Amino acid sequence: LQTTHLESILQALKSLPSSSAEQTYRVPTLWSRPETGVEEVEPASYFSAVIEKILNGNVSQTAPATREEWKKSAVVYNLFVRLTTAFDHNGDGSLSTEPLPSGFRESGTLLKAIALLPYIKDLGANTLYLLPVTEIGQESRKGSLGSPYAIKNPRKLDPLLNEPALGLSPEFLLKGFIEAAHLLQMHVVLEFVFRTTSIDSSWRESHPEWFYWLKKGDESRHFGRPDFDRETLNRIYEQVDRHELHNLPAPSPGYRDQFVAQPVTVVDKQGELTGIAADGTPCQIASAFSDWPPDDQQPAWSDVTYLKGDTALQGEKRGECGLGGEQIRHERRSSRGSEPSGQKKLACCGKESQGRKNRDGEAETFVVDKIVRGETIKSLQSNRGEAPFIFETKAIRRSASDGGHRIVFMFN
Repeated sequence: LQTTHLESILQALKSLPSSSAEQTYRVPTLWSRPETGVEEVEPASYFSAVIEKILNGNVSQTAPATREEWKKSAVVYNLFVRLTTAFDHNGDGSLSTEPLPSGFRESGTLLKAIALLPYIKDLGANTLYLLPVTEIGQESRKGSLGSPYAIKNPRKLDPLLNEPALGLSPEFLLKGFIEAAHLLQMHVVLEFVFRTTSIDSSWRESHPEWFYWLKKGDESRHFGRPDFDRETLNRIYEQVDRHELHNLPAPSPGYRDQFVAQPVTVVDKQGELTGIAADGTPCQIASAFSDWPPDDQQPAWSDVTYLKGDTALQGEKRGECGLGGEQIRHERRSSRGSEPSGQKKLACCGKESQGRKNRDGEAETFVVDKIVRGETIKSLQSNRGEAPFIFETKAIRRSASDGGHRIVFMFN
């Protein structure tokens, strides 16, 4: 197994001077042993010790499992790096987005994710599913860090996932993370997002036709979901329940009139990129919003936009994850929108759900006992096998597609 990057990370840690006693760095005790509480450590020494343990571990050299064997025995831990490994290291009661004087971050990083691998391994997980780790847009950010689905450049990683003290790029650290996971005989799955990007996406200049554009003006600042009367809403729900997804009621002419037609040209005006429609109308990229249920009351997502389905989602339409792997879906359709406020279950309990047909033309069926945030799914059975899953709090992504919420597991 290759360990070049992991060994380089270790060397970078060992070359750092020891932090002064005044530079407090606290970590959860649970990261290193099964105890609650917090302990003070010297960060370079702490992370060095974990990496040395991984590098020097007695990993059995068993024959690699085939794809089918791996899927049937997969125990998946869904890891949102910037959330899971974020911690108030200096104990001041807040999380800073700026690095500490020692050069280590309080927000989640890939180095801390490496340190967490032995703990995740001890939970029984053998597969790591990483939520998006790509670069996030700057414009109209949601909160201080932005939405992980506001992807600015899918070929570049989020710079906040590095540790400035090491002077290593997040791309380098991700390679080290994968090497460490492989040493622990764990698979790594990356989530590639087909549907959304940031409103300041790096694609907007080269592919403006991939985006929805609004006429620029005061009204566009309040853009959100279209409004439907109750009769139209009932018709939408009924059609979706019958899987009749064509000829759904369209938004009002006034709503549709907010958009401009292609082609759109993107120009730089005093350092700010803006769109110009064919008739000269200034325009801007439309922000996204929750598209199911159609009367969802949450506001528009300020930093996220949808990509047009006929260009960006072709891989998903083919039933592929876009990375050469397969998708296993559990779908739940509700006749009246999302679940009640405060409901924690994210799938039907003890009921059989019919999924899409697989590549062999065979319908795939799943039985889910219970999915509760932070707990293990007791069984996920299908006519293709059975596998347990582990999810952390807030790590399950829900999306609306074909009229229902969907949880997607991608194996690669």
